[in-house]
Amino acid sequence: MKTRLTVEESARLIKLGVDPKMASMCMLYFAEGDTSEPIPSWEVWKGCGKLLCNIFDEVENVECKIVPIDSDYDQSSKEETPIFTLADILSILPKEINDYHLNIEASEQGYEACYTLWDYEVEAYLFMGATESPELIDALNQLLMWCLEQKIIKQNKD
Repeated sequence: MKTRLTVEESARLIKLGVDPKMASMCMLYFAEGDTSEPIPSWEVWKGCGKLLCNIFDEVENVECKIVPIDSDYDQSSKEETPIFTLADILSILPKEINDYHLNIEASEQGYEACYTLWDYEVEAYLFMGATESPELIDALNQLLMWCLEQKIIKQNKD
């Protein structure tokens, strides 16, 4: 089960107005095989299909790791690469919108997420923002993007 968004998916949420400080994980760069001290992202480049950096005048391979924001590493570059988790998305999504309640259901094909309201006049549920995906986090991410695009969630003004 996928429990966190990719860097690109997280960047899209930030572009739509989600505060990057709401992410509980971030991506940091390390010299291959040495996770003692992260490398600032501005010192890393891509070459020959690999991530590289210059350490003491030698070109070294670099690997990236996803770590919790509250880990012991120096994360001065964390603002550049926040990663949102399933818990982050659930905390951002409104639980209710104008009497429509957040509804998440599992099915054989995956997960469905939407906002529902029981209409007593027609004796049926009304739906808003319905999404579905094989992964729960993807269905919730699509619903969060819908909320942001519909301006249901107040966007970050930065």
